[in-house]
Formats: sequence, C-alpha cells, structure tokens
Amino acid sequence: MISAFRTRRPGAVALIALVFGPSIVMLFVGRGWLAVGYLLVTFALLPAPFLAAHFELLPLAAETAMMLLLVAVQLIGVVHGYRIAVRLSGLAPVAWYARWYFVAGAVLVFGYGMPLVTRSYLWEPFNIPSSSMEPTLLRGDYLFVSKYAYGTERGPDRGDVAAFAVPAQDGQPFLKRIVGLPGDRIQMRDGVLYINDSPVDLEPLDTVQPGAPLDPAQLYRETLPNGRSHLIQEYTDAARYDSTEIFEVPSGQYFALGDNRDNSIDSRMLEHFGYIPLESLIGRLAVVLWNSERQKLVFLEDD
Repeated sequence: MISAFRTRRPGAVALIALVFGPSIVMLFVGRGWLAVGYLLVTFALLPAPFLAAHFELLPLAAETAMMLLLVAVQLIGVVHGYRIAVRLSGLAPVAWYARWYFVAGAVLVFGYGMPLVTRSYLWEPFNIPSSSMEPTLLRGDYLFVSKYAYGTERGPDRGDVAAFAVPAQDGQPFLKRIVGLPGDRIQMRDGVLYINDSPVDLEPLDTVQPGAPLDPAQLYRETLPNGRSHLIQEYTDAARYDSTEIFEVPSGQYFALGDNRDNSIDSRMLEHFGYIPLESLIGRLAVVLWNSERQKLVFLEDD
C-alpha cells in the first residue's frame, strides 16, 4: 500500500539522517530495503575494529576506529538521503512506513526502546575503574554483564565474576568473584582462602610487575572446591585481610573477593562491604569487550 506525500525537503532529510542515522532517514524517504541494509551494515561494523585489533591488524585504537566507521556510515547516509530527496518532486508516492508517526515510532524503538530493554533485561555495560580484579580484569576494561544469568531463585555459582550493588556502599555497583555460598564458612589464613575449613588449591605462577610503588606481585592459579580455577595476585601473605576471622555466610547471601587480594575492598570488610544479598545481584560477567592493556577482544573463560 502506498500513499501520496508532499516532497521530502532535502535539507530536512539531511538533518534527520545526521541526527537519527541512515536507517531512520531511509524509512522517511520510503526506501525500506535500504533502511534494513544500513541497519545490518551498522551492526556488522560494531565488532569489526575489535576483531581487527585482536589479530593485530589495526594501527589505531579499536574504539577510535569504531567511531570513525560509524561517523562514515552516518555521513554516507546524509548524502544518500539528500540525493533521494532531491529526486522526489511534487506529491511523490511514498510507502506506508514513511508516514511521520511510523518513523517516530522507529526512532523510539531503535533509539530508546531496544537499548532500554537490552540494558534492563539482557546485558549491561560496565567499565572497570580500579585494580581490585587484577590480573583477571584491568583498570579501564570495558565489559558486558549478563543480566538474565541470575533470577529471584537462582544465584551465582562459586567462581562466578558477578556484578552487584553493595548495600553498605549506598547501592554502588561492584564486580567481584563469588567464593562463598549461603551456609559456607569462609576464612583467610596467611593469604590462603579456606572454604568450609579446607584450603583451596594454589599453584604459584610467575610474578608480575605493576606500577610503582608496589613490589612485584606473585601470581597464583586458585582452584575452588567445584573445580573452577582462575588467577589471583598477592604482594604479601601478611596484609591486613590476609588472616581473618571465620565468616559464616547467611542464608540468601554470598561472599565475594577481589582477585587482587591485597588491594581489594570486598566481603572481608563486613562493616564497609559485607555479604551480598541475592536481590542485590545484577548479573554475571559475559564478555570483556575491550581489554585496555592488551588492546584486544577478550571473551570470558567460563569453566
């Protein structure tokens, strides 16, 4: 079904393309297949710079390359939409989806609705502001958390890197590793994690050299009772929270530690951090989109 509309003014079309993108403007000028094509191209381009950086094929930062690609697509859409609008004259026949209210609905769905649904129910982006999860996550890393991984009755597994809001920190979100489940007895003894009175397996690895003034850290591979393993780092076995009391994890709550054991605010500090209620969980680490130090795409190693 088509309807007659007045001419799409080229200047207005170019402005719409600049503000809302080429897919929306192609709907506005009645070019549905082009709208779909621009949408597919945009989605295809998003991971391309990170993949190129992963294979060391990119001479500049992946984030910069992604922004340049998106700007290029936007400008191509401006020129393309303008040229189509120039060719439309008088009361040109335009497809039904070019009506203003359909285009406005598309703007709401693709510009606001889909990101809102994605962020609320599927994935949420995070940026790592500190070194508390080194060597697993580095300061400046960009990552996505899977929000559907946990529910009102399904909590994290031991070893999950989880995002959660901390009641003792006014609901501020943190990302730590879950080591204690409801009913567990957790204790640190001379830098070694004990779960239910048994030490976890620790395999010494190489040392790493962080920035001054800290001494080189010792890397360990820590293996939890369920067989999941990960890297941790320590500077000493005599730090303030390397030896603690026994923490008995309450029902419906969890115990979280940072992988950078001597430089992490976590559940060992009951008054300032404490246990993590199930209802405070946001989600589980799904993918590290951008690793700030190695400049590569890094996917979660899920045991």
